[in-house]
Amino acid sequence: MHDDDTKRENRLRRLARKHDLLVQKSRSRTPEHPGWGTYRLVDPYINNAIVEGGYVNGYGMTLDDIEEAVRERI
Repeated sequence: MHDDDTKRENRLRRLARKHDLLVQKSRSRTPEHPGWGTYRLVDPYINNAIVEGGYVNGYGMTLDDIEEAVRERI
């Protein structure tokens, strides 16, 4: 991951946290896995309920998707 992506990911994590949400990244270590390198948005106060997500255990969102989903909730 590039430094700019890391900074953006951290910024989005902080923004989500301000709105009581968490950004979770897929822990898959194999690039062939469909959820590899993607994210999901969860509500930690409702048993980590998936608020926004994709197709594999809720993963499948890009950083652009995360940013859009959080900004829609502002």
